[in-house]
Amino acid sequence: MLDALSWFIGWRYTVSRREQRFISFVSLVSLLGLILGITAMIVVLSVMNGFDRELKQRILKVIPHGFVEFDGHQDWRELATQLQTQPGIVGVAPLIAGNGLVSFSGKTIAVEINGVLPESVAAVSDVGDNMVIGRIDDLNDEPFSIILGQVLARRLGVNVGDKIQIMLPQINVTPVGIFPRQKSFKVVGVFVVGADPDNQLALVHINSAARLFQQLQSDKTPLVKQLQVKTTDMEQSDQILLNMSHALANNKLKVSSWADTHRVLFNAVKMEKRVITLLLFAVIAVAVFNIASILVMMVAEKRKDIAILRVMGAESSRIMKIFVVQGMLVGFVGVITGALIGSVLALYMSDIMSWMEALTGRHLFSPDVYYIARLPSDWKLSDVIIVLGVSFTLCALATMYPAWKSGKIDPVQSLNE
Repeated sequence: MLDALSWFIGWRYTVSRREQRFISFVSLVSLLGLILGITAMIVVLSVMNGFDRELKQRILKVIPHGFVEFDGHQDWRELATQLQTQPGIVGVAPLIAGNGLVSFSGKTIAVEINGVLPESVAAVSDVGDNMVIGRIDDLNDEPFSIILGQVLARRLGVNVGDKIQIMLPQINVTPVGIFPRQKSFKVVGVFVVGADPDNQLALVHINSAARLFQQLQSDKTPLVKQLQVKTTDMEQSDQILLNMSHALANNKLKVSSWADTHRVLFNAVKMEKRVITLLLFAVIAVAVFNIASILVMMVAEKRKDIAILRVMGAESSRIMKIFVVQGMLVGFVGVITGALIGSVLALYMSDIMSWMEALTGRHLFSPDVYYIARLPSDWKLSDVIIVLGVSFTLCALATMYPAWKSGKIDPVQSLNE
């Protein structure tokens, strides 16, 4: 354990009385490097958390929290009633989904087609609140109508009232030849959520989707095999859906969450965060290496002091503790200061960037180019704790070699130099 003498001498070596400066120049350099590294780490992690949160919230304005698939023999209304009685389930709606090609004026784009029931959409999705043209209630099946994402509509060059063709990877055999299955749809609305669905999602009436994908029952009503589900907590949707499946004890149900349907996208976001975290820890490691270098120089400078302490009876272990204290003091001040500055910047990052944009008159994220107009930031205590823990560990390791070196100094040789 560190004793009072080790603390006192280590503190004196760290704090310079010369010209009343609080920290000596060499310690100040290593301290500033550590502060900058910790600050950058916390700010960047918070910004990446903010982008991740924005991405999830925007996608989930259109995509439900979960899906329940079944064989279609059970009436979907009866199943929906059962699901709504389960804990954590706040909304259920039918869905008939598929993929196809949408064509207009010589342009053809692959799209995801969701057949929805307009009166049930609000229970699982906020797309109705994000319509920029038209209303979700404008969807009908006579004639076939369609609502497109804003980016998709812009790429096709369509406006409300235009008719587009949807082609499926299926064929129709006619007396005049073989043709791909296709239907004509009238554009009745455009939505925007500021995420990937704007570029690849189209909404049609569930009756239209049933006829398009040939999912009709004998009475010509839609054969629904999938339900959309909204939960009370999107972050816990996996567990809520799993508990619901166990409670119903129906082995014919297959449940999946938004994390499953968009796993590739969010895994890519997580991977980017991990890579950037490792790179920033490398920056902190450089700052910590600087502390180790400063301690080695300090040991060389204080050889005579160390020799005198050894002659006075100080053990090698006590000498080592002195430089451990010095390194940990610099590390402690740097890590805590960096964490405080980084946390403040992360918490007010959006306001700071707005102020800078107002001051310079230039936008960091142009609304005409990017989905977001402000830099998002989501400060998390767990991230700060991890950064603090790893940084303190690195600082402790950095003191080991210089401290060991100080304990090996020969007092007789040092005093005779």
